Amino acid sequence: MQEINKTLNQLSGHLEIIAVPLFNVIAVEGPILNIANDNFNYQLKCSTESIKYSAPTNKSKPGNSFRHSISGDIVGRSSENDKLLETMLRYRYIIVLKNWDGKYTRIGDPVQGLSFDFEYSTSPNPSGDKGYSIEFSGNTLSSQKPVNFPFTIK
Repeated sequence: MQEINKTLNQLSGHLEIIAVPLFNVIAVEGPILNIANDNFNYQLKCSTESIKYSAPTNKSKPGNSFRHSISGDIVGRSSENDKLLETMLRYRYIIVLKNWDGKYTRIGDPVQGLSFDFEYSTSPNPSGDKGYSIEFSGNTLSSQKPVNFPFTIK
């Protein structure tokens, strides 16, 4: 019998999101992500325990796919963040998550990247939260895969 076991001593959540624009991806070779320039990537440092990932399967006649959704919250607001987030709307991405165990996983592929959306909102309470909610979403033919970090620059 094949077993699917739980992970022992698992901490909750992911620690960090790295968004790699598709134009910056040279190739994906197993766990190796070859990129053109590290300066084109976006590192999103979200609030503690706010990063959420889901990937339900999507079954159809052509085959199975995965509907990926990665979301998180970034507290506060700055004009620099506004500018970077607005620029990010132009591209599709391969997403890399830094996991609780220090390992990295890749979501997306160079053919079908994930789209990006964000929203800024405030609380009606003056002492309440304000900040950005971000989300990457899209369908791909593969699930989350391990990836080496740092990336290979070619």
